[in-house]
Amino acid sequence: MALVRAYSDVRKREPDGTFVPFSAARAVGLALELGFKAGRRKGFGALANEDVAVVSVARHLQACDGEGGRWRKAAAARLQLTPSDASFALELLRAMRRFLADSAFNYYGVDLKARRGFWDLLGDFAQPAHGVAGLVGVELKVLTDTRRLQGACAALEAKVVEEGASLSGAMLLAAVCRASGRGWAKPQLFCRLYNRSSQQWHDLGVTPGPPVRQGCSKGPKLPLAKVFKTMAWHGSLRGVSGRAGVLKHFLEALGLNSTCPGQRAATFNKMLEEGGYTGRFVRKALPGGGKPAWVATQTVFSAVCTWV
Repeated sequence: MALVRAYSDVRKREPDGTFVPFSAARAVGLALELGFKAGRRKGFGALANEDVAVVSVARHLQACDGEGGRWRKAAAARLQLTPSDASFALELLRAMRRFLADSAFNYYGVDLKARRGFWDLLGDFAQPAHGVAGLVGVELKVLTDTRRLQGACAALEAKVVEEGASLSGAMLLAAVCRASGRGWAKPQLFCRLYNRSSQQWHDLGVTPGPPVRQGCSKGPKLPLAKVFKTMAWHGSLRGVSGRAGVLKHFLEALGLNSTCPGQRAATFNKMLEEGGYTGRFVRKALPGGGKPAWVATQTVFSAVCTWV
């Protein structure tokens, strides 16, 4: 499998059939699973960023070929996290382990096959918690909005019901956080426990996450300020608030393929929407005539720099 270095170069099919670009949050979530595996193998105190830096993505994928900017079906891909995202994943992993230890939860298995998909962790409580005395399947999530917790709980409830009597319940352990051009906003850890017998959800608490990570997730080959200096900026484009730069020039400055900026713009716009950002890339005619170009403000480019 080829190593993919930009999140925006991989898309995964959702249940509704649409292909959604990979986000930093999704990549960090996969790195958490990888970190729990590596920790059982070598000890959590010995983990380093490189242990969670490359994650495997499988099934229902599209990958950008990197040459003509075309999207092709892919059975699997290896995705490299940016250095700051790998470090952030490691910090989240340690925070989640502390939470599980404080909750007297012991896990015995990592990434185990379920009737539907996999359980990230499988374990039990030292003492029954909210009537849950047997085995508990755990899902680890990294979300960008607390409103997504409800959907994650509904999916997990359906999953544990399908699993049958082998499990007493299910636990959702989610970090809610958001990436920005300066790194990650401070996350919170949410833990919700489902009792299969009573069909009730219970909150096990909300805790502050690890400290804020500063600095761009990966950083371009040039510092972002220098990238901006190489770009031409236009201050009088209709419908654009503030000065606008050209996406094609931005990609070229980073040494990325710039032959299909429209496809890149569509991918970035989906990621911006998923991340809760308000700015978007738009196609505008530039002063002096010529072909319309995809442009955005510096705020948008600052956000996008965490994904390339």
